[in-house]
Amino acid sequence: MLGSHPDLAVRLHGLVGGADAERLRDEAALAAGRASEPLRAFLRARLAGSPAPPLDDEQRARLDALRAGLPWPGAALHDLAVDRGAVVAAPSPGAPPRRRARVRRHAADPGPERLVAAPGVAVEVYERQ
Repeated sequence: MLGSHPDLAVRLHGLVGGADAERLRDEAALAAGRASEPLRAFLRARLAGSPAPPLDDEQRARLDALRAGLPWPGAALHDLAVDRGAVVAAPSPGAPPRRRARVRRHAADPGPERLVAAPGVAVEVYERQ
C-alpha cells in the first residue's frame, strides 16, 4: 500500500498492558530476595505460566506489601512498548524492500493509567506533509 501511495506513512506504537506490568512486578519481587519460600514458589510458577500454589491471607498480604514497596516499572514498560513496535516494523527475511514504518520511541514512561487491555501494536496511517 505504501509503495503505491507515497503521500502516506505508517507510525507504529507499541502498547503495554496490565499483564506486562504484573509480570515485571513479579520479576522484581522475585529478584528482590525478600520473599519467603512460599512466595518465591508462587512467583516462579506465575512467571513460568504454571498453576501457582495457593497463598493464605497472611502470605497474600506479605506479597502485596512486597510488591507495593517496589518502584513502578515505567522504564521497563516503555522499553517493552518500543521493542514491540520495532519487531512489527522489522522486515521479514527475504521480503522485498519497502518503506520503513516509524516506530514511536520517545513516549513517556507508561503509568498505570496508560495501560491497555490487550498489549500489542497500534498502527497509525497518516498523510505526509
